[in-house]
Amino acid sequence: MINSYIQTCHNVHMTSGSRDVRDAALQPVFASSYHPTLHELFDAIAVQTQSSWRQDGTTSEDGESSRWVFSRLRKPEPKPFAITVAPGWEPRDRGYRMEYLHVRTQMGFDVSMMGSHSTGLSDQRRFLEAVRDQVAQDTAELLEGGAPIELRRRKVGNYDSVFFELRSGSVLGRTLIYRVWAFMVGNRCYRVVSATKPEQDDTTSSDIDAMLSSFRSTSVSEARPGPAERSSG
Repeated sequence: MINSYIQTCHNVHMTSGSRDVRDAALQPVFASSYHPTLHELFDAIAVQTQSSWRQDGTTSEDGESSRWVFSRLRKPEPKPFAITVAPGWEPRDRGYRMEYLHVRTQMGFDVSMMGSHSTGLSDQRRFLEAVRDQVAQDTAELLEGGAPIELRRRKVGNYDSVFFELRSGSVLGRTLIYRVWAFMVGNRCYRVVSATKPEQDDTTSSDIDAMLSSFRSTSVSEARPGPAERSSG
């Protein structure tokens, strides 16, 4: 079985012959108010474990659960986005997120794929904006325990994002400046989190802004499974 902090209301049996996939500790990527379809859930797991998934055709005796098999990819799939990396920065592939590290200061930012979100509502735009805003609020909760934040508007590449900034003590008692952007590409949400020390902010912030301005999607096609596949009613 796969170790996961992603919850589903279905009785779903997931397995893999790969130890790397089985031992992966999955992180929640969907907006906290959202219940993903099984397709969306499995895609999120596949991104984090660098695997592909399929149903093996077996069903439990009571007919209430199916078995899904995740197979490790021989070669990781390319990310569906690209960024022009500034000199002195190093990109690192972390599965569902890309880490960009400033080599000298050892600080930087992550671009995370926060899952695809779908709805049967007619007002798709309002729904996706609500997802984006919820991901930003969820991130504030993680960083600062629910302290009030003001969401502002910023651009990431050609995409409209919400943005907030806060200062927080790190585990070592040092102050860090966190900046968070959340935005949608099609029905997939992206989140950017940067962390810098105040004394190094002038060194890294202009590079981060330039790199985020260069963000571009390389694949905007998004699967939209039907309501019957949703993981909760």
